[in-house]
Formats: sequence, C-alpha cells, structure tokens
Amino acid sequence: MSVNTKLTNASKSIWAKSVFRGDPNDHRYLLLWQHLQDCGAVARRVWNDFLPDAVKEELIADLGSERAAVGLVSFLAMIHDVGKASPAFEVQCDYLCDRVREHGLRVDEQFFASHKEERAEYRHELVGYQSLCQWFSRRGCQTDEGSMANGIAYVVGGHHGTCVTADKKRLLGKAEAKHYLGGQAWDDVRQDIINWAAEETDFETTLHLLDGRPLRCRTQILLTAIVIISDWIASDSWLFPLNSSEVDEQCFDAVERARQAWWRLNLPRPWQVSLEESTPDALFAERFDIPGGTPSPCSAGGCASRADHVITGSHDHRGEHG
Repeated sequence: MSVNTKLTNASKSIWAKSVFRGDPNDHRYLLLWQHLQDCGAVARRVWNDFLPDAVKEELIADLGSERAAVGLVSFLAMIHDVGKASPAFEVQCDYLCDRVREHGLRVDEQFFASHKEERAEYRHELVGYQSLCQWFSRRGCQTDEGSMANGIAYVVGGHHGTCVTADKKRLLGKAEAKHYLGGQAWDDVRQDIINWAAEETDFETTLHLLDGRPLRCRTQILLTAIVIISDWIASDSWLFPLNSSEVDEQCFDAVERARQAWWRLNLPRPWQVSLEESTPDALFAERFDIPGGTPSPCSAGGCASRADHVITGSHDHRGEHG
C-alpha cells in the first residue's frame, strides 16, 4: 500500500496519534494515513480470522454478497478517523500542528485558546460523519435519513460509542463551525483521504453493488462493532509502534505491521462446528466418562417420571442429585 503518490502533501501532513499528554518530551507520532492503513489491514484480519461465520453470513445476506460486505468493512476501517483532518483535532498538539500549517492548512490558535470547551463538541467522529455524507452526495447518492449512504456515515459517526444526534448535527450548522472544521482547504483534504481510501479498497465497485439497498439496523450495529474492534487494536502502540522520526514513514508497511500485531495479540479463532462421526451414545459416554453410558430420553413424560423417581427414591439417590 503506497501512499506517497496517492495523497496530496497536505493530506499526508495530518497527524492521528501522539503521546504528548503522557510525556512532553516524547515526540513519537503516527500520521493519519498510517493509522488508517493499519486499521484497514486489521479489519481484514478481523474478517478472515476472528468473526464467527454467523456474523459474516448476516452481513453478506444484508449487503448482497461477500464482496460487498468485505468492501464496505475495509472502506469504513480506512476512513473512520477522517474527521481528525480538522483544526478542532489537529490543534491539540503544537509541534505536530506546525507541520500541518506548513502545508497551507490554517489553524487559529487564538480562537481555540478561548473556546476550549466548545472545541471538544466538534469531535472527529462528527466531522467524519459530515465529510462522508458530503462525499456520497457528490456522487449523486441520497444522504437523507434512512438512506444507505447516511447509514454508512452513521457508522463513522458512532465508532466511539455515541450516536450522531440531531443536536450534534445542529452544531455543524452554526456560524462558528467553520473555525472547528476549517475552510475549503480542510474540506479538500478530507475528501482527498476518502477518495484515496475508496481507491485502495475498490469501494466504487462496492458502492455499485449496494446501490438502492437499504442498510438494516443490525448491519449498522455489526459494522460499527467491527470498526471499533479494528480501531482499538490498531490504536495499541505496543502492537502498532509510533514513528520515532520521519524515516519510519518511508518504510511503513501496514500489512506487515498487522501480521506481526495479530501474531502478538493471539486472539482465539472463532468456534467452528466439528463434523463428528460418532453416535450420540458414544459422544455421551466419552464426554462424561461413563463407559457404556447412554443419555436418558428428554421427553416431557420421561423428565416427569425421572423427577418422580428422584422424589420418591432412596435417601442415597436423593443425596446424589441434591
């Protein structure tokens, strides 16, 4: 996955992870494009090696095909944090924000110094929700409530565990929202990142497969869960180390990082039904270590007669079952 030729320099300057709150002298970081590639690679591991077949079958049934399901999962994982490309998020770390400014993206520090509490309301998942709705709208997709595109955008808006409410949407329409979301240059960056993710995951094909298909509530819940799982894993700096310098950006390999992280994490594989050739009697005797044992009938009459036998039986028999 090469990023250098597919994103603008402004898009590549956006940071996503740092440790500035833990140690002001620790300047390790991860750029947004790196974290999104990590998350996309993890999501594919989650799909292939972790999700139970029943969950995948539900998604495939709702989305029409496995190709559509995998394409949508991959795309969502790669754009879930696109809202971090906003002044409201980037202003949080001075030395990383300087790099953003160098690429022509304006961040008004004086404004944010006097609006700290308000800045926290414009969280990156809300900005991501709006940006994805805009992306779909520019492709002629309906984005009104209940539409497929809006449902997909809600997954991005809910990947930190809270829904995009009507009150949150109203924040986006306020006059001061331009300070938090940025101007046209910031909007261009967010659209550039979504375009890049769509190309990397071949989401244009997926979008064609989903055209006109409603997004069921259970599908939204399952997709959100997969994005959350993938994001939590990809955000662990022990599994996915941060950059020590710009040199680490040049040799970045998300697929290899995900492979090593998955091996370290060592999650259990999903349970699979085993095709036993033994008879029920043989399985019962083996499971409970009763040579020659057989299970008792489980009909209502059989259960009732056994209960009567226990109640009226000997003292030793009652004690054995007591």
